[in-house]
Amino acid sequence: MRVGPFGRQAWGLESVNPLDGAAHPYVAPDGMVLLFDRYVGPNETNGDLFVSFRLPDGSWSEAQLVETANTDQTELAASLSDGSILFFTRGLQIY
Repeated sequence: MRVGPFGRQAWGLESVNPLDGAAHPYVAPDGMVLLFDRYVGPNETNGDLFVSFRLPDGSWSEAQLVETANTDQTELAASLSDGSILFFTRGLQIY
């Protein structure tokens, strides 16, 4: 696999990508917050939201679960409105 100008190494995502199956990335307009989802659990059937923060050296912090949003249901496709209000889907609903 060739890593191009927009590949993992160009973005410093090594600390985020050890989580296989990450999808639906969202980077806040200021470039400091990365949200994404990933299927987790014994059968990888439950989608959860993760967050990573841009560090001073330009790399990203280790991905962490968004504890306040994740439930035993599937949460996907997170984004931020004006950098402070979290929107995402759970089932067929928008939160």
